[in-house]
Amino acid sequence: MENIKEKINITPDKSLFPKLGQTGYSVAEALAELLDNSIDARDVKVNINVDLNFKDEKITIEDDGIGMNKEQAKESIVLGKSNKKSGQLGQFGIGLKTACMSLGKRFVVETTSKNNDELYTIIFDEDEFLKSGSWSDFEINIKKGIDKERHGTKITIDKFKIRPYAALINTVKNHLTERFSPFIKNNEVKILLNNHVLKPEGEKIVSGTKNNFSITLSSGKEIVGWSGILEVGSVERSGFNLYRYNRLIRAHEKIGYIYHPSKMWITGEIQMDPLPVTHNKREFITEDPLYTEFFDKFQEILKPILAEAQRRHQEEKVKDLPKELRETLKDNILKAMNRVDDLQELAFPETSNRSKNEDGILENKETREEKNDIATIENEESRVNKIRNPNKRSENKVRFITIAGKRYKFDYDWKPLEPEVAKEAYLDKETGTIMVILNSNYHMLNVIKPDWFYHAVYLTEGIVQVFLKENNQPMERMISLRDKITKKLADVISEDIEERATTRDSNMLNAQSYLLKNQSGADDKKLTDNEKLAIKLRLEEGFKYKDISAKLLLTRQRAEQLVKSALAKINGVDIESLRNYKGSSKNLFANKGGAADTKKEKQLIGFNISGKKEKEKVASIINSVSENYGISIDDLMGKKRNSELVLPRHFVMYLLREKLGLSFPYIGKITKKDHTTAMHAYRKIKKLIEKDKLT
Repeated sequence: MENIKEKINITPDKSLFPKLGQTGYSVAEALAELLDNSIDARDVKVNINVDLNFKDEKITIEDDGIGMNKEQAKESIVLGKSNKKSGQLGQFGIGLKTACMSLGKRFVVETTSKNNDELYTIIFDEDEFLKSGSWSDFEINIKKGIDKERHGTKITIDKFKIRPYAALINTVKNHLTERFSPFIKNNEVKILLNNHVLKPEGEKIVSGTKNNFSITLSSGKEIVGWSGILEVGSVERSGFNLYRYNRLIRAHEKIGYIYHPSKMWITGEIQMDPLPVTHNKREFITEDPLYTEFFDKFQEILKPILAEAQRRHQEEKVKDLPKELRETLKDNILKAMNRVDDLQELAFPETSNRSKNEDGILENKETREEKNDIATIENEESRVNKIRNPNKRSENKVRFITIAGKRYKFDYDWKPLEPEVAKEAYLDKETGTIMVILNSNYHMLNVIKPDWFYHAVYLTEGIVQVFLKENNQPMERMISLRDKITKKLADVISEDIEERATTRDSNMLNAQSYLLKNQSGADDKKLTDNEKLAIKLRLEEGFKYKDISAKLLLTRQRAEQLVKSALAKINGVDIESLRNYKGSSKNLFANKGGAADTKKEKQLIGFNISGKKEKEKVASIINSVSENYGISIDDLMGKKRNSELVLPRHFVMYLLREKLGLSFPYIGKITKKDHTTAMHAYRKIKKLIEKDKLT
């Protein structure tokens, strides 16, 4: 058997050269590639002039850098040839060719180096190159006798492949400014675009939020950066600018997190010099082990950044709460307070002696509406008149709470307080106001969720707290009064929404009736603004008001359900009551060597536990907590929402995580709770232990 070897000519086909321009570069990206070379050619500082002459179809990039000698000039046209040093922007030897070929079919390179009296010129024309039969038909023109003080490189591109548009120059300006911002700020580069100097503005961040960070890789190399919180949140402008040797690779990258409106406040820069990039310098190579190592370590740095962004988002959401919504919530709370018998004598002396029905609601509605200082509402006729005649001015009635014979208004605001503090409340005697400050950072007061009841519960609690204190009443009444008021709030809110829905239905009926008589009714002056709106919704947008009313209608049952849910969660762990448990966990693992008995182990079969050993360990923890607190396993792991069950349940979740290292989703499956509940429980118990509130 004969073995024959033949040589293969692997010289690329000449069509490769023009294909270089088909890499999908935008005009701005192609120009950035050419500016990379100019910046690499800087001595101390380099001036770069970019001239975009779309009228004559010509682009010129000229710099006063160190230029190229003859050998370097020759190599500049060779594919893959690069003599760049580590730390320079160019490194692959294809950027100049790729960028030029993406912009036009013809480009000219003119260059001379310092203390050299020769000017070197290379001309590449795609059409001429494809006609020739060889790769070696290039020529370099050498012009001798030039000024030795002259140095730098000029690239001219024509025979356009691009199609200029009106906003292109502005697009290029923004891209180059952002791309080379660090060089411009450091006074290493001065870039002129059509004779206009590029000046980076940078993002405006909230004072005191800028934090520097660094990541040391296993190779010993370091990645540094900073993060901050934007003054004005933006989808487009938020995220990290990722640099390599001060050259922007990715702009506003949401690295390490998935975008959400709460994260539109994050900004920062990361200098990722040790990490490899693609040949077109558009992306970092994310599959590279170095990138993976960086990404994993960056997750820990990211956690406080995300938390700070969340706080900022909550604060901004609070600012954006409509005034009408705030006032409605205040009014509804005060109306609910007015329906609680325990408060009538002290808080509302003017209404305490009036007749009430079995539900504690004043019978004389019209009288109450006219004279009640705390919860005066318009009677049915005035409300309808207001809706039908919105421009008619109604009487502005101030609502008060009476404390020690003096009348006080009620108001609230949002501020970041201590993490575990839900609210602060005090009596401002100068302004005559009961003031409640809600914690914008508190987990149950996340204003992103449209659930008013959490706000209402804590607002009510704050009012009652101040009321009891100023009236020298025992603070033990606070929770009881708060719950009574909140339950009445369900009625108030449902009644209010039902009334608004009914009124809107009435508007629609009036509008439709009028339309039957007069087809031009939408423009008739006899119609109110609300009736005109109803017509617009019905005729222009195809809405049926019956459908809208159904969606708006919040029934008492639903309101009560939300109230119960809010109260159950808020009453879950009370810091004051936890003090009574101090030391109660000391004997929690007194029997840690023993497994649960058979009967109790059987009770755990339904807790989604796999594996005998794991089941025994889980059973031991649940059994220990059950015995320690004197609570049956059925109650401990059941659906009851009694307040005395909350802390033991939290202990179970904490121990499953701390002692067995189970994941939160798995703990959620075992305890038949959501994984977020398990996370909250773990953190809650851990903080209490750290603060020595539990031992």
